[in-house]
Amino acid sequence: MNHLIERYIYDVTRRLSENDREEVNRELEAGIMDMLPDQADEQQIIDVLTKLGEPRLMAEKYRAKPRYLISPAMFDMYISVLKLVVPIVAAVLAGVAALAAIFDPASFTIGKFIGAILENAVSGALQAAFWITLGFAIADHVNINAETWTVNDLPKKPEVKKTSLSKTSSIVEIIVTVFFTLIIILMIIRDEWFFVFVRNSEVINPFTMEALYRIIPYMLITAMISVMVSAFKIYYGHWNVPLLMMNTVYNIIWVGIAFYVLSWQDLFNPDMIKAVTPYIEDSMNDFAISLIQLDGSNLRIFFGAILVLIALISTIDAAYQTYKDQTAKNRSR
Repeated sequence: MNHLIERYIYDVTRRLSENDREEVNRELEAGIMDMLPDQADEQQIIDVLTKLGEPRLMAEKYRAKPRYLISPAMFDMYISVLKLVVPIVAAVLAGVAALAAIFDPASFTIGKFIGAILENAVSGALQAAFWITLGFAIADHVNINAETWTVNDLPKKPEVKKTSLSKTSSIVEIIVTVFFTLIIILMIIRDEWFFVFVRNSEVINPFTMEALYRIIPYMLITAMISVMVSAFKIYYGHWNVPLLMMNTVYNIIWVGIAFYVLSWQDLFNPDMIKAVTPYIEDSMNDFAISLIQLDGSNLRIFFGAILVLIALISTIDAAYQTYKDQTAKNRSR
């Protein structure tokens, strides 16, 4: 098949759902071949593809549910801009709200802090989505910067299908990491407990404040490395060997830090262990009872095993995705 026909069919089918692509591929190829004479030259192929029109418009004809607010000629660009701009605006406004709350210590509370961040983030996301939609709708309606489509606008058909990494997901990872790291550190500094055990009217912090203060630098180190890995996910856009190595090193570092913190003898509050012991012993659950024995040593082992399992799953999944991409790349050579 001629490379222009392949590129045209690819540009149409890539805009459709996976279930429809194979059928549309066959139908479109057959239709193009019927329009061409035997032994057609490249100019005849260009004339036929130009007559068929822009792939975005052609793809819309095959959709089960046509879209009307924004035309198919601009819809894909609209979605791309929406995915890129909305998370950025939400993150920036959330950061502004966080800074405003931090520099206003007189009225600062964790509840107000979280509320202000969520309010700004949601409000910013909604406003960004609204104005982007309005802008594209107006531009589409008045046909701003309309250009005649030509065959030269066709994208090249990719040789290797790589496991793409969502930019939106990576941006969300950065936002969540920064947000919760900041929240937890502020709670520690202000002695506001983010997790407590209540026995009758007594409130008990499961961790000692000395240990929580010491953990702050390690939280910052882990958060910075996590943000760096997410940033490289955005940069590369797919799994590869350098990204796999960075992800593996990150998992090793945060698991190592977690084991180091779990080894602190003053990590768990002795009052918490004493408080929960009667409830666990009454439950007659041998596994739960064993966790609180030996001054919390078994509890440390239990948490450590869970963290190692999480890191292993993350590393193995990244290695598998990288292996698939590299195998497909080697086969295409």
